[in-house]
Amino acid sequence: MNNLGKRILVSLGILVLMAGCGSKKSTTAHQLLPMPQMAVGDSTNLGQVSWREMFQDPELKALIEEALRNNLDLQTSAAGVRQARAGLRFAKGLDKPFVEGNAGVGVRRYGFYTEAGAGNYDANFSPNLNSDQFMARDLRDFNGVFQARWEIDIWGKLRSKRKAALARYLASEEALVWMETQVVTAVATAYIDLVAHKKELEVLDSATLVQESALRFAKERKKAGMVNELAVNQLEAQMLHYQGLQQEKIQLIREIENEVNLLLGRYPKEIVTQANFLDQQLLVIPAVASQDLLERRPDIRAAALDYAATGADLYAARMELYPSLNLGGMFGLNSFNPAFFLVPESMTYQLLGGLVGPIINRSAQKSNIDFAKASQKQAFVAYQQAAMQGFYEALTQTQRIDNLNEVLKIKAKEVAAATNGAQNAMLLFRSGKVSFVEVFIAQRELLTAQMEEIQWKRAALAARIQLYKALGGG
Repeated sequence: MNNLGKRILVSLGILVLMAGCGSKKSTTAHQLLPMPQMAVGDSTNLGQVSWREMFQDPELKALIEEALRNNLDLQTSAAGVRQARAGLRFAKGLDKPFVEGNAGVGVRRYGFYTEAGAGNYDANFSPNLNSDQFMARDLRDFNGVFQARWEIDIWGKLRSKRKAALARYLASEEALVWMETQVVTAVATAYIDLVAHKKELEVLDSATLVQESALRFAKERKKAGMVNELAVNQLEAQMLHYQGLQQEKIQLIREIENEVNLLLGRYPKEIVTQANFLDQQLLVIPAVASQDLLERRPDIRAAALDYAATGADLYAARMELYPSLNLGGMFGLNSFNPAFFLVPESMTYQLLGGLVGPIINRSAQKSNIDFAKASQKQAFVAYQQAAMQGFYEALTQTQRIDNLNEVLKIKAKEVAAATNGAQNAMLLFRSGKVSFVEVFIAQRELLTAQMEEIQWKRAALAARIQLYKALGGG
């Protein structure tokens, strides 16, 4: 089933669950605040985006696939789905008869001066008993019976419990999908950070080489008496500063690699990256109406299902105040003589039925209702919070992408200008037309512009990934 079909099925499930909980008093009376009418994302693409379509980098795809297989948080979420599925199977059996088999053998001696002991002894002298029916002092007991009990769901209480279990199972499925989206986003974001820091390290390596060349030239000119010691000191200090930044970047790269390996559920391993990833264009994110976020985001769908489950819990709690109809019975064989265990005369049975309900002490049931009401309110607040958070995440990333596109255009021009300035400063310095100060300033401005451009590129890609997540993933 594709994502659209799954969303339709879950939406119908939520509606059925909420409608099915209607009873003597509404159990889903809360209403979400209406979302503002607006579209988030890029209106040039209206299709569904999956991460396999969005990311074309083979190295990143391989990392995401490994994370989806081995991520420990995903394994925990998958275990939660299995637990919820087990709870659903249990709830489905609540309104069906419970049948148990029991086979046993025992021996008992009644005290002679007891009603049972004296009665058994006296019965052995009765002319109505034959010799096969005489009871020994050590009375044996052989039995094999089937016992059944069945609560008739006359108020829909058990059906409501089944609906609550179904809602929680569906919510756990949605939580797993949302966790997958978060893992994809986390791996992709860490990959971008890793590429950006490696790119910055390349820039620092290049800047350090240029600085070393300038320092050697300054030392030569000092020997010739053309510059003083201050120029040499300043250029050497800047070179050492660059070398310090190089070590810092190396450490950051190691830390991010550790983070990625943890996401992939494995021990340290080098992460291979594509050097030109920051210059790649990710697939355009589709425009989505803000109201559609309720259907698209798994975390919002999970919150809606949790809310529906609390409505079913509240209905079941209210129905605890009404009497329940219970049926029971037993059928089997019972004898104190094993020789006659399998004869028709050893057949035994029992049928029971009755209404059971609280009469005097109803405070426990009323407390359960109050607890269920509070849980429902808590679930609704979580539902509202998930909806609002989803809206603002999508809105913020849409605005951020628009702004970053403009920033990148400006940064590209700044880097081009700084590159020309640094090259000209070095040429003029070698020809003796400017002092080392101009070289010092030009190199620093170029490095700053290049590092900032890398970070803005990283931010632009990260914003698209975050928008992919904000719109529900895929």
